[in-house]
Amino acid sequence: MVEAQLLFSYEARQGALLMEMVVWQLPETTADRPHGIEYRLYLGREGKTLVRYDNEAGKGDHRHVGPERRRSPTRSLAWSGCSRTSWPSANPLDGEKTMKRINVEVMSSEAAARRLTKAWRSAERRDPVEPVVGVGSISELTALLSPKRMELLRFVADHPGLSVRALAGALKRDYKNVHTDVAALAERHLLARDAAGRVSAPYDEIVIRAPLRKAA
Repeated sequence: MVEAQLLFSYEARQGALLMEMVVWQLPETTADRPHGIEYRLYLGREGKTLVRYDNEAGKGDHRHVGPERRRSPTRSLAWSGCSRTSWPSANPLDGEKTMKRINVEVMSSEAAARRLTKAWRSAERRDPVEPVVGVGSISELTALLSPKRMELLRFVADHPGLSVRALAGALKRDYKNVHTDVAALAERHLLARDAAGRVSAPYDEIVIRAPLRKAA
């Protein structure tokens, strides 16, 4: 199966509003995606779309204006026959196997827009890029990567291919809570599930960045 590369993903909440930006690089260009990129830009309130821009397979660039139910940002490539993975690190060490690394960063929506533009331009040049998952606040960061979820990520990295129920048993946790955590981490691209429900960690390392001061 062909692979698409995550470049940038951002999600931030402000009260009832939710903003999302997701950009993937496709393995090749197509007639409806001549730039070789899949993207999704979404603004919604309480699960309902206010406005969404995307280029879902077979439709090309288009806009949706409310109200519709929010769809998971991880779905549309599955519909188009692509699997998802990451670019390897851009810093290989003397021929050794390069660790796959993903950056999780706190950033404003303005900074996220700049990062999206940078990732898009890198994709157009076919430059290798370390993927970035952005969140809008420290509280969103600690919710996404809570101690229990970090424990889950580490366990999956060491024991790939287990089901959610098997993970719950191994970690001695409630099944529903583990299911919720796997779903949340998969939606933010930090875990993956195959068609049989087996869970894997697509990255070897997570680099967390949380600036204490606003950029000048």
